Amino acid sequence: MLQIRVRSFGGDTAVAALRGRLVLGRETEVFRSLAAALMSEYTRVVFDMGDLVAIDCAGLGELVRCAARAKESGTTVGLVRLNVRVRDLLVIVKLATLFDCIDEGAARAA
Repeated sequence: MLQIRVRSFGGDTAVAALRGRLVLGRETEVFRSLAAALMSEYTRVVFDMGDLVAIDCAGLGELVRCAARAKESGTTVGLVRLNVRVRDLLVIVKLATLFDCIDEGAARAA
């Protein structure tokens, strides 16, 4: 099950901490809805993926969809606390450049 906790920083930045699994089904539906809501309210959205234990191709697809929507709306999307496997996967499938991959300290400073 995917759990999401959202914090706001400075009025224009939201950090959404993901815990659990971002996989096909209810989890990707929840993520899609939340991402759309955050991008309509904030100009910068950061997804903290440090407690994400699994991501499948549907989860990657939702991340790509999120990046495309962000580009259309002028929102910046960042990913922080990526584990090595997820970071490597994003690089291998050439998706890393879609996101502003930043560190946690930078997310808090925003």
